[in-house]
Amino acid sequence: MIHRHILCLWIYCWVLWHYSFFRFGTFHAPAGLLNYTIAFLLFWYVGVDEYIAMFAGHAVHVAIGFYYDRDVTFRVQYKKSKRMLFKYWRNEGLSISSIYLTFYLLVDHFELHLELADYTTWSEEWAIVVMRAVPAMLIGTAVTYGLNKVTTFNGASRPPRLS
Repeated sequence: MIHRHILCLWIYCWVLWHYSFFRFGTFHAPAGLLNYTIAFLLFWYVGVDEYIAMFAGHAVHVAIGFYYDRDVTFRVQYKKSKRMLFKYWRNEGLSISSIYLTFYLLVDHFELHLELADYTTWSEEWAIVVMRAVPAMLIGTAVTYGLNKVTTFNGASRPPRLS
């Protein structure tokens, strides 16, 4: 019975691996956890401003993400590294800008974290974490994936192999 479930899981993963967004998630989910860990440790324990902490975590994520995206996510065949790296960093700049804008609107402008803290009886810091973790990062992830698929790695990808 367990073997059957493991086999089904393996088949689902094998099928999903042919989609670039699934490959994108297999790296960016754990790297995103590293990103969050760095940002939250700086924010909570060191007392760094939340925007600087977000930038530090995002910079580490982006520094290692280019090579994975180039070689695994989008399966680039023609590696024009310097040009692709510039486009990748430009897209990540737009991504972090969208994260900052979302975070600013939700936390600083509309102060929704205070309402969330009152509604859930969380501390203000936890409410800020949730505001960054859910809406801001979903928007940032969509911007990153979309821009990289359309601009950075467009036309340089090879089709998935079924072997």
